[in-house]
Amino acid sequence: MSVYSNRATASLLNMTKEMYRKGIEISRITKTCTLLLMSGLSRSDISRGILERCLRSQHPDGGFVGNTDTLWNIKLLEFFPEYQAQREVAIQWLRQGNGPEPGYGRSKRDMHRIPVTGLALFMIPELADRKTLEWLESTWFT
Repeated sequence: MSVYSNRATASLLNMTKEMYRKGIEISRITKTCTLLLMSGLSRSDISRGILERCLRSQHPDGGFVGNTDTLWNIKLLEFFPEYQAQREVAIQWLRQGNGPEPGYGRSKRDMHRIPVTGLALFMIPELADRKTLEWLESTWFT
């Protein structure tokens, strides 16, 4: 990594710690942490407090605030095998109740959209079944 990317990574990591300290909504923190982990940051750099707060925000039905927050939190939990059960429950929540049409919206009440579905299939390959991929392709071309 270059000096600049090291500084940027350190700055973003410090930002997550400061957001956590200030009680900023957890979805903003977990999205940033997930992006840091996806770019190569060690999982040991992520505060346990952030993970615990993330897990406390998981609803009894398995989802988080909405589809997009749930996607980011599922990806975050992928880096922590000890939370595989919570991750699986969140994936099940996404699969259920999204309406008769394949794909995903920003929330369960939202119409299904190409960007949210594309993000879901990229970040959580387990969601990429034939029906959803065909929906995405046909919707893209219409």
